[in-house]
Amino acid sequence: MGPRRDGAQKPDISATGQALVSVLSSNSTPASTQDVVITGLYSKNQGTSMASPVVAGAAALLLQAHPTATAAQIKTYLTGNASNDALTGTVPNTTWGYGRVDAFKALASSFTCAVDRKTYAYDNPYTSAQDASVALTTQRVAVRFTPDLTGKLGGLFYHTVSNAGAGGTFSLTSLTAEIRSNNAGNPGTLLGTVNINTSAVALFSWNYLDLSSLNLNVTSGTDYFVVLYAGASSTWGVRRDATGTVDNRSLLSTDGGSSWSNPGYDYRIRSVVYAHSLVQNGTLAAADATDTRDINSTQQFQSNCALIAQVVPNGANPITGTVETKVWVESAAPTHNNRPYVRRHYEITPATNAATATARVTLYFTQADFNDFNANPFSSLDLPVDATDALNNKANLRISKLPGSSSDGSGLVGTYTGNATVINPNDNDIVWNAAYNRWEVSFDVTGFSGFVVQTVSFPLLPIVLESFTASKQGAAHLLHWKANCGQAAATFTVERSGDGIQFTSLGSRADQCQPLPATFPVER
Repeated sequence: MGPRRDGAQKPDISATGQALVSVLSSNSTPASTQDVVITGLYSKNQGTSMASPVVAGAAALLLQAHPTATAAQIKTYLTGNASNDALTGTVPNTTWGYGRVDAFKALASSFTCAVDRKTYAYDNPYTSAQDASVALTTQRVAVRFTPDLTGKLGGLFYHTVSNAGAGGTFSLTSLTAEIRSNNAGNPGTLLGTVNINTSAVALFSWNYLDLSSLNLNVTSGTDYFVVLYAGASSTWGVRRDATGTVDNRSLLSTDGGSSWSNPGYDYRIRSVVYAHSLVQNGTLAAADATDTRDINSTQQFQSNCALIAQVVPNGANPITGTVETKVWVESAAPTHNNRPYVRRHYEITPATNAATATARVTLYFTQADFNDFNANPFSSLDLPVDATDALNNKANLRISKLPGSSSDGSGLVGTYTGNATVINPNDNDIVWNAAYNRWEVSFDVTGFSGFVVQTVSFPLLPIVLESFTASKQGAAHLLHWKANCGQAAATFTVERSGDGIQFTSLGSRADQCQPLPATFPVER
């Protein structure tokens, strides 16, 4: 195929292009009626006419996520994340280019996260001579798969038969997919189930079933089973390999799953597992981090695959456009007016409608974050002390929403102007995620700003009066006070009243807020 005439690398990338079904022009007359899938609507085609649109579609998905990306960037995402195996050999080469296009990995890599995803196929690669049908009614078919990734089950492929392969008429009253554990080589405990939309099942074709809604974690090296079965009065079937090595991973049950036998061949049923650092270990940012993204392309914000926050548009004025998220992680819980707050604190700023935009926000915390807060001597109420939260300390958790942006970029409470708004999240929305070892705090919000977690709301005044005393000095009295200020400087006005109703100013004193008492002389 390649290289180009001047020796440059071609092709750049490869994509599936054999026997693909696509739309049929009303003005087109297929060379063979065997290529027609639905008369006047869809036909089977092959070659670059099919492979090129697949690559174009992958490029379109990347541009949807990154509207300002250049052609060179899109090409790098695609070629740098192509799928390779023993068949493609060392790449790039003049047959496969950089490998087979993988839109999922290309898009994920564009968000800077290391990603892996695998399809586990135990049937043999085939030509038509190596392919055969299995006619089924209510029998159950199963394939055992063993991922070498730890992550999430994404979905499954299954190849159906034609009308002839089903015994005359392909008909489904229902179709169910199950994921089960391994029990001594047979399907065991039910882990998840999905009822498949039978009207969407294509005949004599690969079908894909999205299983991400099950949110099933799978572990590398552990056996699982995917099971398929149809409802009463169904006539259907799946393809199988007719030649080649049998992997002994396929099973058949004729009694509703009570017993299983080896059919002696491999069903064309393949499981898909995906994993990346966000999914594998739920890592949270360990230091100050910032991430800016288009909310229409992703709702999870991260830095180098370490989670910052999640922002989901909702409510009366859903957040749109570019959103900047920041997280700061202090060495210990900071305090403001002697009120501590959790060392991990946030700022979320949309580029438009920051004061009125609405969303559901999820902030993430480690147990160590909460432990550090609880250890602060000024912490009067505890946050959860462990994952069980047997004392129901989550009921103490409050979020202070600080208006605007931090004036010095530190995100500390004293660097915001205006009064804090206190949010009391629903206790059911304060969740310990055991899979990822983190606390997840979710709440609805109107208007964006800084967010800190504490258990006692910050006072509206930026000053706490710690002491106030008086002493006599000759003909005068000295007033002594000590204040803890939430700002660099403050002015104190001293007033006198004989009845507690009418007050007369005696003067003012501008003091730098510091941990030293201030004095003010008052003449008799």
